[in-house]
Amino acid sequence: MKFSILLFVAIWIGVSSAERGYFWHLTDLHLEPNYTVTSDPVKVCPSAGDQPVRNPGKWGNYLCDSPGVLINSSIHAMKTILPNPDFILWTGDDTPHIPNEQLGEKAVLDIVEWITSLIIEVFPSK
Repeated sequence: MKFSILLFVAIWIGVSSAERGYFWHLTDLHLEPNYTVTSDPVKVCPSAGDQPVRNPGKWGNYLCDSPGVLINSSIHAMKTILPNPDFILWTGDDTPHIPNEQLGEKAVLDIVEWITSLIIEVFPSK
């Protein structure tokens, strides 16, 4: 019984003296590098497949993956909301929903490089 009380007190002291941390978690950005605002509904984004995309806007369309301007704005908004997180956890899934044979390794690396550069630009100390 004494050991249980001692263990409880030790855990309580450890928990109560722990510092609080803050971080950002980025996931499933799905950059659509070829997103285009156009009146031609089949040329807006490859990620829509055969579905026509009507009324595309600057910030995207629900049939498409994320245009760069949306990701850029989101990461800058993160800086406004929490400018100095303890760390940033980026778990990926950054490429658009298109068949692999239409994407290619270079395109994947370009997408990862673009997002990496953006995060470093906005959060240089992380």
